[in-house]
Amino acid sequence: MPWVLILLMTIQSFSPGNADAFADKMEEYYGFNLRWEKRYIGTWMGATVYGNNGCTDRVYLSDQFYGELGDDDLWKGILAHEWAHVSQGSQCANNEHDADLIALEMLWNAKEFSAYFRYAKFLQEQWGWEPEECYARR
Repeated sequence: MPWVLILLMTIQSFSPGNADAFADKMEEYYGFNLRWEKRYIGTWMGATVYGNNGCTDRVYLSDQFYGELGDDDLWKGILAHEWAHVSQGSQCANNEHDADLIALEMLWNAKEFSAYFRYAKFLQEQWGWEPEECYARR
């Protein structure tokens, strides 16, 4: 009889405490102090502040995640994406595709599998990414 491996993935709803714990965990993978703030940013889900020499470390998560949108792990992918912009330094502007790939890689490395697959699904739905493009950096 073949063995079946079942990967148990825990979905973590958004809360400020969960986001702070996620930031603490992800610091090991990004290599710098991660911060985030709640902010109304229109229809955007996340944002990074651009300064004179690239992206600052000011990362915003939309207040939309305090409602129904915070019921799955998409918020982790959005934060990972914004922190990816910060990690790009002076190359952070207009670099959405690279930020998405970095975010996926960091989520995978951190074993945040539920967030990884949820963010990959989001990229497929929003931007028409093919599955192999989402999983290329894995």
